[in-house]
Amino acid sequence: MTRLLPIIVVLAVATACARHTSRVPEDMVFGTLGSLASSAAAESAAGVHGATVELEWSAYEPAPGAFSAAYAATIRERMRAFQAAGQQLTLALGVHHSPAWVRELPGAIAADQYGTRLPGIDMVFSRAVRDAAAAYFARVGADLGLHNFAYVRLTSGGNAEMLYNTRGSYAAFSAAAQRESPLPGWRPGGREASRAQVRAWADWYVGALAGVTRWQIARFDAFGFTGVYQAITPGSGVRPDAYADAVASFLPDGLLGIGGAWHRYYAALAGTPRLMVYVSSVGDGSGSDDSCTPADRQVPIDSPAAGPWSATRWLSRLADEYGFRKGGENPGYGDTSAAAYADQSDGGLLASAVRQAVDCHFDVFNFAHAEQLVRGPLTLDAYAARIRWARDRRSG
Repeated sequence: MTRLLPIIVVLAVATACARHTSRVPEDMVFGTLGSLASSAAAESAAGVHGATVELEWSAYEPAPGAFSAAYAATIRERMRAFQAAGQQLTLALGVHHSPAWVRELPGAIAADQYGTRLPGIDMVFSRAVRDAAAAYFARVGADLGLHNFAYVRLTSGGNAEMLYNTRGSYAAFSAAAQRESPLPGWRPGGREASRAQVRAWADWYVGALAGVTRWQIARFDAFGFTGVYQAITPGSGVRPDAYADAVASFLPDGLLGIGGAWHRYYAALAGTPRLMVYVSSVGDGSGSDDSCTPADRQVPIDSPAAGPWSATRWLSRLADEYGFRKGGENPGYGDTSAAAYADQSDGGLLASAVRQAVDCHFDVFNFAHAEQLVRGPLTLDAYAARIRWARDRRSG
């Protein structure tokens, strides 16, 4: 903790003296991921009023406590370009781009039930990793000024989204995880546990992602951030019926292993202020890309009627259930059909994603990624046309 004190003092002074600009606008904001400073003015003129400042922890802190002043200066220069163009800023921490030295910390690597050491770092259960990340967060705030950001993106740390970094196995078998487990020594598939115990274990496993979310929020709240936190959650995840089936089958490997049971995750975060359900798969083709309707709030979250809904509609229903804000982004180029991504018609990915964002009353939509608006297969004009359509629809 002593390592953090000088940084916290500097940050507290900077925050107290700074003019806060992190208020989220009432109108929907269209932005980009992978935002390019060179395109900021043109994007802003086209109605793209949000930019994402994306960091890489490995570049910022290549050695323990050795932060790169040159890297921070480069990021600040990029921020100034976005702000000069009138764009509001989102902070992407890039924790999953972790320095090599973090992987050498005690308990830094997650393990699954087969004893496999998993990629990335374990910020969910490792105290040493959290201590290192907290020092990094504090330095980011001191260098960049948290008052400059409307949003902070939250991930699990070992993954670019709020997921465990597995292919379906369960990342809860490091020594640190086992100390917290409600069934130490039990492994998924084991029939010696009751189904009630298995359900409690599954709830704990998904709840640990909610725990690392709350931990990050507490850190940034303490450092003076007053904006909104985006929990980066992709896809439909494990719906309630599939969750019950997995428990009944003693948790076979599968989608639940990566942790994406969003109805359990967001229920565990109920009451958290300034939290956004951030759908990182808007327009992904699920549920035929259907949109939200006013009647959705009357459908219980465990109702089979919600089963066919798109990921965007489903996650928006969870946001409404727990009183959270809504936002999101489309799948990036290479993460979806190339033909759908390039399609500029009303049936293409861009049009579908913007329509869903509008109909589900998002606060913010970020196009992934800015590079594809410069180099193709899409153009800034195509995005601008969809933004104009969205403005007309919201005001109509």
